[in-house]
Amino acid sequence: MRKPLFAIRMAAITFILAVVTAFAISSTYAVASENDTEIAAIIKADGDWLATSKDAEKFIGHTDPEFTLFPPGASFMDDRKAMIDYWDALVSTPGLELVWGPNGAVVSKSGDLGYSYGWYKLTTVDEKGAKSVSNGKYLTVMRKQANGEWRPLADIFNSDGN
Repeated sequence: MRKPLFAIRMAAITFILAVVTAFAISSTYAVASENDTEIAAIIKADGDWLATSKDAEKFIGHTDPEFTLFPPGASFMDDRKAMIDYWDALVSTPGLELVWGPNGAVVSKSGDLGYSYGWYKLTTVDEKGAKSVSNGKYLTVMRKQANGEWRPLADIFNSDGN
C-alpha cells in the first residue's frame, strides 16, 4: 500500500516542478522580448543622435537634461554651453567626417537605463590635404524619458590609438 502513496506524491511533485519550470521559462521569454524591444529602441536612439551630430546645438539638445560628456584628452563636461562649444569646434573642422555605429546595447532590469556601445571613425584633412583617420570606440548611457524616448545621459569615446 505504500507504493501507490509514494507514486501519487512523486506524480504531484513532478507536476508541480513542471508547472514551475514552464512558468519560469515563459517569464524569462516575456522579459527577453520586452528587453529586445527596449534594446532596439536604444539602438534607434543612438542613430537618431548621430543624425543630429553635424549641428552642435541639436546634438547636445537631443540629450537628457542631466547629460555629461567625457571627451578624450579633456575633463568631463556637464555645462551645456561648454559642450555645445566643444562639439561645434569639433564638427566645424574643415574636411571632418564622423560616423559611428552600435555593436550592441543593454537595458537595465528596471527598464529606465541602458547603454549602447560601438565604434566610430573620425576622418580629418590637414591644411596640405592629407587625410588622417582615427578609429575608436564609444559607450553611451541612455535614460528613458517620461515620453518613452531614450536620450543620452552620458557619453565617452576614445581612439583605438591608430
